[in-house]
Amino acid sequence: SLQTSNDSAVPQILRNRVHDNQTVGILIQRGAPIVSNNIVWNNGTFGIEVDTSEPVADPPQPTTAVVTSNVLAFNGAAGLEIYGSRGSPLIKNNLFYKNTIGLLISGGGWGGTNISPVGVAFNVFSHSLGPKIQHNGLSQSFNGELPGDYSSMNSLAGWEGNMAVADVGFVDPDAVTPDLSLRTDS
Repeated sequence: SLQTSNDSAVPQILRNRVHDNQTVGILIQRGAPIVSNNIVWNNGTFGIEVDTSEPVADPPQPTTAVVTSNVLAFNGAAGLEIYGSRGSPLIKNNLFYKNTIGLLISGGGWGGTNISPVGVAFNVFSHSLGPKIQHNGLSQSFNGELPGDYSSMNSLAGWEGNMAVADVGFVDPDAVTPDLSLRTDS
């Protein structure tokens, strides 16, 4: 798996194929990394985890990760988890496919449950086994019908354009080694 854990770093995790890890595919704990254009699949727990619970400095330096334009598929617990309450990550333009939960926003750790992503926008969810989005701090989950949008969720500050679709148009997502590239007709 890949991990960032430097308070002041702005690492970039770009264009990787991250798969078949026992736990987390990409773990973000500190700093302001950019995680973009990765294909992350078949990891034991989370495809990407943004852990904002650890106090990293005095005063605390919140995690301000930007997670954008990734494909997250077939991950055990969730495609992407945001954990803790010290950060303000931006989650935008990601495609979630057949994860147990698409996007899980959970609290706990040092900071409680009031995690507040700066934005969750223009993400596409398809065929989650459980909720497409679950926000434990708000005690809400958003399942939506396929196809459809999440007008109640998209009314939250910084949340817009998220939708569920029936067919995202992958070439062969259910193969033993999935082909998660998009068909030319999608």
